Amino acid sequence: RRPVDRMAWEVTHSPELRDFVAAWESLRTHAYQDVAGVWTIGYGRTQDVQPGDTCTQEQAAEWLDETLTDFGKQLQRYMTREPSQQQYDALASAAFNCGVAAIGDSGLMARFNARLDMECADRFLMWSLVNGKQVRGLLRRREAERAMYLYGDYSGRP
Repeated sequence: RRPVDRMAWEVTHSPELRDFVAAWESLRTHAYQDVAGVWTIGYGRTQDVQPGDTCTQEQAAEWLDETLTDFGKQLQRYMTREPSQQQYDALASAAFNCGVAAIGDSGLMARFNARLDMECADRFLMWSLVNGKQVRGLLRRREAERAMYLYGDYSGRP
């Protein structure tokens, strides 16, 4: 399903999601290349990051909130039903980590839209590969997002 231009509802990320993502991404005040070779800074920011860039903790926190808000709005365009807060947060976390279009066009989102919540939750676990190889840290994050989606459990952190 491709994004549409209007949303029937307005959902925004929770403070618990911000803390969850910050814990998984961890603060890095100097630009670095992640496991996929993407230049990253702050709490996982990849937009306009160049080698040698630096940031403060305050900038990183602001960027994280801005990115979660922006990605969440983009992600809602793929949704055909209103999510609960915990569903929204879990999907937004995955989109932050994997990309909005990747999650929006995925079987995970198709199952969410079809109200197949257990199947949707299980699909989070499929998003733990980098270059075709399973990454244990990504699998742990996907397991935590699955628990968030199903049970509202935000405790799964590194």
